[in-house]
Amino acid sequence: MLYAFLTVLLLPVAAVMAFYASRIRFSKQIVARTVPAQSSPKRCRRTIVVAGDSTAFGVGALPDESTGGRLAAAFPTARVINVARSGANIGKVIGQLAHVVERLARVGCRKVDFVLIHACANDVIEFRSPEEVEEDLRAVIALARGLSDNVVVMPGQNFSIAPFFLRPLNGIITWHARRIHAVVERVTAELGVTFVDLFRDPSEDPFVKEPRRYYCADGLHPSGEGYGLWFTALSGAVPLKTFLGGDK
Repeated sequence: MLYAFLTVLLLPVAAVMAFYASRIRFSKQIVARTVPAQSSPKRCRRTIVVAGDSTAFGVGALPDESTGGRLAAAFPTARVINVARSGANIGKVIGQLAHVVERLARVGCRKVDFVLIHACANDVIEFRSPEEVEEDLRAVIALARGLSDNVVVMPGQNFSIAPFFLRPLNGIITWHARRIHAVVERVTAELGVTFVDLFRDPSEDPFVKEPRRYYCADGLHPSGEGYGLWFTALSGAVPLKTFLGGDK
């Protein structure tokens, strides 16, 4: 009877674990196929650095449809350096930017025109403490400011609303996502860095209203159209032409 009771008790947990194992495998396949958008035009006039997690890397979309790809298309004389990595939390962005600094120093370049930090989703998933996130975020911003006068922080939207997550779990993730969002909003305001806020009330979020349109097949990462919404928000909040010139 005891074993029968434990079986009944643990069966839902086992089913959920199997469910997520399958989804994670599928999402990893999409990550493995992703090629980050980068560009190196012959007549390079500007340099853009994109750092962060899988959303900065462009997982879920074709390279041209990602944020980096859209920046390259909008500013064809700008070099786009994408050092993002899938799975990176904000602390890992420190290493990404340090690598860029070393790489550019070797060719005599110490400043770039624009740094976009596209991260913090994994800090939510890993349930990192707000204090840890704040410490790392301040270090990232300090390093980015040494690289460029134009630094923008643009975490993804509240991705706990993604179809990938089951209902009991997304409530917990939303609670922590709001805590991390508050840290990013406060720190960027204190340091005078542009914060592009993609956090929306679920009742007003296009990703909730049309998930098949704005999420890719794994139900977690944005689709090409999802990245299009984010790029529109970026363009509306940041004077990109001032930073990079009016190529288009």
